[in-house]
Amino acid sequence: MIPLIFSLIFLSVMNIFIYKSLSTGFNLSAVAKKVLGFSLIAASAFYPVVYLVQLAFKISPLAMYPLLYAGKMWILGIPGFCTLGALVMGLTAAFPGKRWLRLLALPLFPASLLYLVIIIPYRILDPGYIWASAALNRWGISFLLIFVLYKMITGALASQLTQKKKGALVLLLSLGVISMFYGFYIGEIFLVFGFYAMVYSRIVTGLELSKKTRRMLTVLLTIGFILSIPQMTFWGNALGLPLLYYVGGAWFGLMAIAVTLFFLESILDLVLRSFRKQRVILLLAILALAGGYSLYNALQVPVVRELTVPIKKLPKEISGFTIVQLSDFHLGDLVSPSWFQKTVEKINSLEPDLVVITGDLIDRGIGDGSRFIASLRQLQARCGVFAVTGNHEYYNNRLHLFLDICRKIGIRVLRNNSVIINNGIQLVGMNDWIAGEYDEDDYPASVSVAMRHVDPRKPVIMLFHRPELFAQGIREGVDLQLSGHTHAGQIPPLDLFSYLLEDYFYGLYREGESYIYVTSGTGLYAIPMRLFSRNEITRITLVKKQV
Repeated sequence: MIPLIFSLIFLSVMNIFIYKSLSTGFNLSAVAKKVLGFSLIAASAFYPVVYLVQLAFKISPLAMYPLLYAGKMWILGIPGFCTLGALVMGLTAAFPGKRWLRLLALPLFPASLLYLVIIIPYRILDPGYIWASAALNRWGISFLLIFVLYKMITGALASQLTQKKKGALVLLLSLGVISMFYGFYIGEIFLVFGFYAMVYSRIVTGLELSKKTRRMLTVLLTIGFILSIPQMTFWGNALGLPLLYYVGGAWFGLMAIAVTLFFLESILDLVLRSFRKQRVILLLAILALAGGYSLYNALQVPVVRELTVPIKKLPKEISGFTIVQLSDFHLGDLVSPSWFQKTVEKINSLEPDLVVITGDLIDRGIGDGSRFIASLRQLQARCGVFAVTGNHEYYNNRLHLFLDICRKIGIRVLRNNSVIINNGIQLVGMNDWIAGEYDEDDYPASVSVAMRHVDPRKPVIMLFHRPELFAQGIREGVDLQLSGHTHAGQIPPLDLFSYLLEDYFYGLYREGESYIYVTSGTGLYAIPMRLFSRNEITRITLVKKQV
């Protein structure tokens, strides 16, 4: 419920921005303003209302899918309107009186919405469609940057910015948004730089820093920004310096928490102008505590999460069958061999019947994998160890390395196929979505292909890295799907965005007689920090459901 409240606040702020920028930029009449305002309220309220009805009456998301899909389409379109509004605002400020220039921005929104409308129905059967989530993530984060950064930077540098310079600032931010949406790294780097500028402006104005102290803060933020560039791109530890990569990741995480805190503080500042200095000092203290705890928490050996899943089709003689799910180890520069060895020992102490790895076992910096092979080889389960690919198995041509490592140590990789274990459980595994994009010899996930030899009358466990395709899996007879990928967000605001973007974010969900469990991950990615979640080893006990 708390993330839903944040979502409503988020949508409200966006709608206010759309209304003000478009009505002022295009000099709308009173009637047109009313129509615009009513349309924004009605369209934005649709998805939350449908979602609340679903929760209140415990209706399956599958039954509500057409309505949820329509609402999600509008939410995906809102940030496009915001970018259009930002461009209009920038053009209005930079070129006052030249209304025709603002009309040049109009094609942006329908073009972006058309882009989404064409792509999303491609896999319309899956409520958690990956491209929809990726699009909203890029647009949402980008809009926050335009709206907040413009206000914060211009507020801090009001005496130094002319109207035209303010317009130029918005235009640059908007170009960064467009660049980020279409996947250019320069856009992401530029926008993250904007986040730094927002944090800088809030600290400088809040503490009333001297010129010398401002310069020191600028140097500190600049060094941190440069160190964290690998976290904004797929470069990884390109310099081959693990410690530097760790520091850059920690700094990136610290700044992400800082952005969250100062964004909330900037909202508070709209209604409470006093005590600004005290607020900034308090936030910096909270930032230090949250950052320190997040680093400490991430270093701990994963906790064991126990689950019991009743399956109607499970034979009585194998009731009590245990599965240990591992996911998102991201073995590479951020994982120490000693931590990994302790984790493997903890897994083996559970004496599971089956171990499954739901993707992203390896990552950048793994080299030839020799640092981790000895520990991996120690993984034990009565019915064996099985794995599926995640998206990171494909980046930088790592698929063949992953398959080679698994072959050497006896891990069986399921690639859109199935196997029968313990004389009764059908285990299905699928490749990640991006399989065909990064390796022409591989093929992306397909439920129908993976289950072509499966008997739906018998228990079916499906492994898929992303918490998607569950709806299709249910129709094919899947009893339990095990997924990862989300990492439970790791730190704010990534956890909030992930919660809002994923239909199945973290934990156990039930749809009729079927279940999906999404783990927070056994390891970490890019940022060596966790604040509101833990690395986990999931031990699932399957029991015969009593009719």
